[in-house]
Amino acid sequence: MKYEYEPQGTCSKRIILDVDDETHVVNSVEFVGGCPGNTIGVSSLVRGQKAEDVIKKLEGIPCGMKRTSCPDQLAQALKKMVLASCALVFMTCFTSCQESKTERLEREARELTEKNCPQRITPDGSVILDSIVYHNDGSNEIKYFYTVNTDDEGALALQLQKKELERQLLSGVNNSIDLRHVKEMGVTIVHYYNRTVTDSVGPPRTENILTFQFTKNDYQ
Repeated sequence: MKYEYEPQGTCSKRIILDVDDETHVVNSVEFVGGCPGNTIGVSSLVRGQKAEDVIKKLEGIPCGMKRTSCPDQLAQALKKMVLASCALVFMTCFTSCQESKTERLEREARELTEKNCPQRITPDGSVILDSIVYHNDGSNEIKYFYTVNTDDEGALALQLQKKELERQLLSGVNNSIDLRHVKEMGVTIVHYYNRTVTDSVGPPRTENILTFQFTKNDYQ
């Protein structure tokens, strides 16, 4: 999977990534801009490593007085790719003489859920992908259901960051080469982030924290 990411708060202007869809192994990293020695060195060191391992090592590294850096922004880019990987894996192939595109999407979503879900999206397991659903009923929506393991304070913090999270998700859709067929079909992409709440009385209940919906009018 190839992906382009626009760093925030660094001298580098763009990060171009190539990560294996199934294993999450980093095939290559290219920084556009920034300090050549540092960026080339980082790119060389992470090549051949799993994205999850790179994120653990690089996330949060500052640069002088800045709270972020080129390594930290690389970690952020890889986090987005990991979050989007399930969405990209099953949407890369739409050619079938036996099935329509919508039938293929429905089958791939079901098979991917059965094979890979629940799947840890973040290294610490705080976000888990539970299922992917596409119904060939004319709704033309792909739905992703996540469980977020957090408390009330964490849920509120995520809600306060909704606009930024939405911007990052949409950027991932727009920059993804693998989603070009999905965008051509005008598929609506919906992400549901839920958490399980246990009250003092009654059984545990599911509470929606965030919902992101991208239609053909939203993405490029």
